[in-house]
Amino acid sequence: MAKAVYVGVGSKAHKMKKAYIGIGGKARKVKKMYIGVGGKARLCYSAELEKVGMAAALSTTRYDMRAATVGKYALFAGGYISKSSFGYSVSSSVDAYNTSLTKSTPTELSCKRCGHAAASVGGYALFAGGASSYNLLGFYENLVSAVDAYDASLTRSAAHIIGATVAIGGAAVGNYALFAGGTVDGIMTKDTVTSDVLAYDPSLTFTTAPWLSVARANVKGASVGNYALFASGIADSFCTTVPSCDICSCNSLFTLNVYLYILAVPPCRYKAHLRTRVKNVIKSDIYPSPFLSHTIVQRCPKFVSLRAGK
Repeated sequence: MAKAVYVGVGSKAHKMKKAYIGIGGKARKVKKMYIGVGGKARLCYSAELEKVGMAAALSTTRYDMRAATVGKYALFAGGYISKSSFGYSVSSSVDAYNTSLTKSTPTELSCKRCGHAAASVGGYALFAGGASSYNLLGFYENLVSAVDAYDASLTRSAAHIIGATVAIGGAAVGNYALFAGGTVDGIMTKDTVTSDVLAYDPSLTFTTAPWLSVARANVKGASVGNYALFASGIADSFCTTVPSCDICSCNSLFTLNVYLYILAVPPCRYKAHLRTRVKNVIKSDIYPSPFLSHTIVQRCPKFVSLRAGK
């Protein structure tokens, strides 16, 4: 278990976050510090990641949940419970873990959800879309349009509905939580997958961002720096083999969408500002707007060839 060292500052004990020692006229970061106790070296400080054990178990056994954080809590919501001859059992449970890893069970989601998405913005953790059931044929049923918002006290409220959509992706950037892509029908076809990108600000005001470059479901979102990225996905439910590759890709997409949150950048500088961040790509389409700018990034030929097995 990682240890900690405290130092007195102004008559108060403050936890030391980083430690340095001078070696050869240079400051070197201390990774671990030991103290002698009873003739043995005991660890008193560690700056390295360590596994500390197991937290309390989830309230119900399930998988393919969605997670988001708010205040001092990490929330895990929805997912599949089990499979039977009648289909998949879907959960509406929410488990919350605080900074002491103490588990609590807030109010459940407004409905059972699978194939939903989660993202955090301001003082809220949002769980959006999804479906209440999933059959043995591999199709979603009873699509959900509700968006559940949990605040730092774990109180649930309802945000603006997004329309019944499942297999969507979620990510946060700047002052926005974004939900992108998905399908408006349980059976994914080129006519039901969507390229919509929906955004919520810290007051849960709803707006729309520029579309994804390609309509897709099962898209995955992630955030890094000032970017929210939405990658890959399925264009429809019919599988096709990728040329020169021995896998079934279900029309997997290699396109990566990037959303950039810009503040105080004059419109005339948007294009130059973005170009400095988009290098080694074949093509980039930029759609500036006052708050959210959209960049389409296609991977370089070498990278795509490696992924395709060429």
